[in-house]
Amino acid sequence: MLEMGMPKILVKALLQLHSYCKANKFNEVSPNVEEVLGRQPISFEQFVEDYKTAW
Repeated sequence: MLEMGMPKILVKALLQLHSYCKANKFNEVSPNVEEVLGRQPISFEQFVEDYKTAW
C-alpha cells in the first residue's frame, strides 16, 4: 500500500481495521446503539433484506 502511494496513517488504519475484523471484534453490538437509535438494532442480514432494492 505504501508503494502505491498511500499515506502511512491510512495504511496503519486499514491494517488495524483488518486485524479487528480478523479477531471478530465487530461481532458485538454496543448497548449504545439502542440508546442512539431509540430502537433495537437489526442484524446485517436483516439490513440487507430490508434495503436490497436500494442496491
